[in-house]
Amino acid sequence: MYTISMSVMIACLICAIITTLLPIIISVVLLVRKKLNVMPYFIGALAFFISQICLRMPIMSILSATSKEYVEFTSTMLGAILVGGLTAGLFEETARLISAKILLKKDRLSFKDGVSFGVGHALCEVIILVGISMIFNLMVLIMINTDTFYDLMLATGIKDEQYNQYLNIYTSTQVIDFIYALMERCSAIMFHIFNTLIVFYGVKLKKYGYYILAILLHTAFNGLSLVLSTYCGVLVTEIILLILSLGGLIFTITRVKSNLK
Repeated sequence: MYTISMSVMIACLICAIITTLLPIIISVVLLVRKKLNVMPYFIGALAFFISQICLRMPIMSILSATSKEYVEFTSTMLGAILVGGLTAGLFEETARLISAKILLKKDRLSFKDGVSFGVGHALCEVIILVGISMIFNLMVLIMINTDTFYDLMLATGIKDEQYNQYLNIYTSTQVIDFIYALMERCSAIMFHIFNTLIVFYGVKLKKYGYYILAILLHTAFNGLSLVLSTYCGVLVTEIILLILSLGGLIFTITRVKSNLK
């Protein structure tokens, strides 16, 4: 019988709380105190849900299941960058552009709107892509410790070979892995805010080259993450991405704040 250490269980629980309950609490506090604008915040969250959960991810899943060429291409470094990074940028930045145009029609395109949209977009992503996964991971870790994981896998039709693969993944998980996950989300949140400001800035000035810039930055950010994690390790990757995303956020704010009043 495999046993997951208590430290890993606690780390997973803390990570699950930080990526599910904490974003909701922060959002409520900021909205109640009017630090964020309500409409852009929820449009930002909806923009992520539609562009990624309803459109991009299902399309990629269908291609993965039906196209051998697609699977082979995405298994390469170049393919992973182009498909993973470029399509994410194309779908998400287009959602930002369309949303900004809607907000602009109502004369609500301000710096505060941009930040509100970016926060809503980022926190929705945190909850859906990380928070829910962490809750599921915690449930699996509990089942491993109670020796019920195998029965569940058997009931779902998973073969022994696949079961052993899943078991190896979960039993090799360490506390540091959850710290890395939180570091990655911090970078992603800052990135979503500054890229939102770039798109909003371009719409405000009617210079849609900023929309293209946002797509390229999105592709570059995701691609850099993949390259660094492949050749430099997770810790170096997350530190560099934190520095770059923070620098990008500060630079963007200083450049666009005066034009998004």
